Amino acid sequence: MWEWISANNGSLALFLSLMTAGSALYHYLSIKKSEERDRRFANYHKLVEDLNSTGSNVDKQLVIIFELRNFPEYYPATIRLLNRSLEKWQLMKSMATSINPHSLIDEAKLTLSFIRRKQNERSYLCTPEEDRL
Repeated sequence: MWEWISANNGSLALFLSLMTAGSALYHYLSIKKSEERDRRFANYHKLVEDLNSTGSNVDKQLVIIFELRNFPEYYPATIRLLNRSLEKWQLMKSMATSINPHSLIDEAKLTLSFIRRKQNERSYLCTPEEDRL
């Protein structure tokens, strides 16, 4: 056994150093992935909070609705949120309030359409050309 180790010590040292480097790389990447997940969670919830705040102007809300497309991990919640918001905006539209939610309704419908298409796609080539990045 010791003879084999002494005969192959260079290979063993290389193998052990690669295993150590691989383990460190895996640990680093898992920490970065966790940090990215936490950052996206905070960003999504900040967008939702800003969308529902009463002081938000229509332009800011339009941008927020569009940006919700960039969070595929939250698509089910986004669909429910936008459907509830659509009901509220359509009610505001029928009551003829000073706020005209017509553009919000249009953008929400476009975003819901985009999300449904993304959920039904199978590969990049199935994505409509206008949705490809």
